[in-house]
Amino acid sequence: MKNKFRDLVIPILVLLVVIVGCIEILKSVFFPWLIFSGTVMPTEVVANTDKEYCAEIKNSGTANAGRFDVCLIDNGNIVLKKTINGLKKGKSVEVSFYYKFPTVGTHSIDLVIDCKKKEHNIDTKRTNQVEVVPSPITTTIFKKKLGENWYGSQFSGSVPVVYDGKLYVGGKNQYFFCLNKDTGGEIWRYKVADAGLFPGIYPTPVFYKGNVYFGTTGSNLIESGGHVYALNAKDGSLVWKYDTDSDVHSISLDDDKIYAYTESTYVIDAMTGKLIKKYSGTVIANNGKLYTVDHTNGTLSRIDPTTGKVLWNFKLDQEIVSTPVFYNGKIYIDGKHCIDEESGTLVWENKEIGGVHQTFDRDLLFVGGEEFHCVDANSGQIKWEKAIGTISPPVAINGKVYVAPYVGEYEKKVYCLDESTSNIIAIYEVGDVITTPPFVYEGKIYVVAEDGYLYCFKEE
Repeated sequence: MKNKFRDLVIPILVLLVVIVGCIEILKSVFFPWLIFSGTVMPTEVVANTDKEYCAEIKNSGTANAGRFDVCLIDNGNIVLKKTINGLKKGKSVEVSFYYKFPTVGTHSIDLVIDCKKKEHNIDTKRTNQVEVVPSPITTTIFKKKLGENWYGSQFSGSVPVVYDGKLYVGGKNQYFFCLNKDTGGEIWRYKVADAGLFPGIYPTPVFYKGNVYFGTTGSNLIESGGHVYALNAKDGSLVWKYDTDSDVHSISLDDDKIYAYTESTYVIDAMTGKLIKKYSGTVIANNGKLYTVDHTNGTLSRIDPTTGKVLWNFKLDQEIVSTPVFYNGKIYIDGKHCIDEESGTLVWENKEIGGVHQTFDRDLLFVGGEEFHCVDANSGQIKWEKAIGTISPPVAINGKVYVAPYVGEYEKKVYCLDESTSNIIAIYEVGDVITTPPFVYEGKIYVVAEDGYLYCFKEE
């Protein structure tokens, strides 16, 4: 008996499939058959701003269609509906909806033909996910022009920094500024000399015992050479100047010494401006410890500061793109490798992380590049990623991370993201692309754009 029943099941199932297929064929032959022949559904929109959803609906059956509705559905709720008063066989009609999303975050959007039906096949329903972002903030606290000229190059001047209640920033020209941090009013400016054909002050300034330190370009057709300046932070007077062999692209301060990076590394006494030592290649100082970086061969080494003896080597199977970053007793390389600072042994490795620019907050590592990643700094596990490309390092502080994208509809803006969820909290809009990190201080956001202006926004 069981065998006979089993023998009947397969033929019955086949018959049901055939019957269903025949019904569908009959529908298309003897009835109207409404389908989407084309749709335009955006994937990123701004809250409280009209966004258009377009659809072309075709009657592919052999009979005329009567009256039917087309609906736009947001997270399961019908928000807009249009009635079409019939559609002749073989004809098409275009339908457009303009919808303002009332809340930010992820929305599931459906376009549905004949929305009174409870079920819809793929031809009568289109679905996509929409990321609704806040409206860009364009009202600035102040906007300051950084000098008369602004030269074309890869970077947009230095990162602005607050020291002793004043704001300091270098331009993509020959000027270094001290400004009122609340109004942008100019306190003093210093014009550097011999800055080359395309002058610029790109390194983030550092401060020590009342002085401000920065580096400049200096290359020209006749000779090459950059400069390191030490100015009195209060009045802008020159304390000392040191000439280097090529443009200075970054500087740092460690153990009373200035480290200036060109194609070589200059170690300069911060108070006197006298050269202590010059290294070929990149040498990083961190709390009195020295590390050498061989970018091409992918090797990071710790050396004895006195003898230069190599204490350990860490070799990658690829080149090192950016300068390694120190955090909580560990060294992070291009966002993909984490090694112990003392022993040079591998803590974790995650080559799925794409990017080179690194910053930290609350044991989270943020890595920017073609995409943006949030990573557990202790384990290397990716917590979230976002399709935002950057050429400047992100800035993370107080549970928020700020990133300045460089492509498509993202550019000319600073995005403020929630560190835990990646949700967009605010967007700050400027006049041109941004290639240097923003600076966040006491409820204000400062950023330099390629239009030559320093922008100051109120933190949201």
